[in-house]
Amino acid sequence: MFWEYLNTYENLKNILISIAILLFFLFLRKIFAKYVFTLFLKLTSKAPSKLFSNIWIAFEKPMQWFFIILGIYIAANYFPYFEQTDPLFLSLIRSGFILLVAWGLFTFLTPLHFFFQELIRGTTLKLIIY
Repeated sequence: MFWEYLNTYENLKNILISIAILLFFLFLRKIFAKYVFTLFLKLTSKAPSKLFSNIWIAFEKPMQWFFIILGIYIAANYFPYFEQTDPLFLSLIRSGFILLVAWGLFTFLTPLHFFFQELIRGTTLKLIIY
């Protein structure tokens, strides 16, 4: 009985559509990483401050993973054995987006941490000397 349900034309078609959507978003991730990211990096490098370039570099990997999570979310709509409105699935997708933002912020703020440590170390040395 399970094999009859599995082998129906509609289910096979929906499984193939969901796999195609997931592969499309994996391909889109590669295109984004190769062309769009380098274009935005060139545009932000022309700014007088390096802030935008550093933000863009810090969010490079999280943006690539964003396409994977988005592809999984959209592919789940066509997958016949899974409900896209499942509360656990929605919680995992939302947690994935929050994790990506936190990852990008952590990557962006880590060099600033070392800068502030050196700044504090330099000011304490000056305070001790004077």
